[in-house]
Amino acid sequence: MAFSPDGETLASSGGDGTVQLWDAHTLDPRGPPLASQHGSVYSVAFSPDGETLATGGQKGWIVLWEVDDGQQRAEFQVDVDETRENPDHQTIYDLAFTPDGATLIAGDESGTIALWDWRADEPSARLLESGSPIWSLALAPGGKTLASGDQGGTIRFWDLAAGEQRGQPLIMQNQADMVAGLTYTPDGKVLISASCGVSCNPVALQLWDVASSRRIGPSLLAHPGLHPSLAVVSGGKLLASSGIDGVTLWNLDVDAWKSRACALVGRPLSSAEWERYLGSEPYRVTCPEPLATADDLARTGPRDKAEVAFADTSRQAAGTFDADLNERVCRYGAIAGFAEVVMPSCERAVEVAPDEWQARYRDARGLARAMLGEHEEARDDFNAFVEWIQTNVKEHGDDWVNSSPEEIITQRQAWIAELQAGRNPFDEATLDALRYEVQYE
Repeated sequence: MAFSPDGETLASSGGDGTVQLWDAHTLDPRGPPLASQHGSVYSVAFSPDGETLATGGQKGWIVLWEVDDGQQRAEFQVDVDETRENPDHQTIYDLAFTPDGATLIAGDESGTIALWDWRADEPSARLLESGSPIWSLALAPGGKTLASGDQGGTIRFWDLAAGEQRGQPLIMQNQADMVAGLTYTPDGKVLISASCGVSCNPVALQLWDVASSRRIGPSLLAHPGLHPSLAVVSGGKLLASSGIDGVTLWNLDVDAWKSRACALVGRPLSSAEWERYLGSEPYRVTCPEPLATADDLARTGPRDKAEVAFADTSRQAAGTFDADLNERVCRYGAIAGFAEVVMPSCERAVEVAPDEWQARYRDARGLARAMLGEHEEARDDFNAFVEWIQTNVKEHGDDWVNSSPEEIITQRQAWIAELQAGRNPFDEATLDALRYEVQYE
């Protein structure tokens, strides 16, 4: 799996010898599959200009494709060791282009890393020897350092200009695991590895601090996949990992997790809690102006301070991919009379919600729109929400609300009628009851 440099196209490969290009936003196919004549395709990589796609497969074959029209541009083969027990299995498991596009790097089953001058009339390669089958490659930002992951559970670092290893290798906790996937964050400070045993079930994702060569937290268990692919997207905020049952997105945004924790807890750590969890670390106030504080200010404190608190909370939430957090900010802000201030969270909740749940998150946005006098847009949101409950509550359950689905439908239909008549259906008692309608984890 690989994303094009502009993020618009996703390329995926399969054991049937084909590669499919997809629209990265709609996941619709872009043209027919690209069919290789050299067996299964195990690796794909886009050139930096996005115009060429390289694919690697069995017996050392590399094929170059024109992305625009899907035509094959060229093909060449890594020198195959015919003395191997099965030379047909000298598979290219990963590919990478240098940032200037001049070199195509291939890692294969023989333990060789080949640096190809792929634009030449007769492509030739400079070889680096790892000694263990190469399963994954990742270029650090800038393109001077290459990380390689091998079957022996080791990540090695290579100085491409000097053609030699540099620094100390990283070793997996279980050295019997192969390093099946590697990727860097855009700033180059974090390297992410995917490692697994023979069956690759499960796959362990590990974040590494590049400067110190230390692990960042415990490993994350991902879905199984014989050759998992990793890609950091959305400016380093999301990690995409692929497996046999699809793609999982992992939130790498530390600020998003801070905002999520603050919204759920609703207060800073006490001095006792700070000492218990952080020891002698100097105390500081955490969770400045979280949602609970903003809501409390709206009910008991100065309105100007409440508005600032809701604005700050909405700004933090809208920077995350957390639909529940944004919906909560939207709902409480609208109830408190700050619908315009929290509207970015209302829009964000709908934007990042899973497709099958999106209409559910339109309910809070409908409330905010109604409070702003946008009656037609509010009716559209409420209608979508009612339809969603009627068709989906059996599948998704109703444990996320404190009222019965029938009560909610009746209430929303009454709101829609009032809005249609140009009246505001939200009195103080109705708004206060809405604080407790949805159950948040």
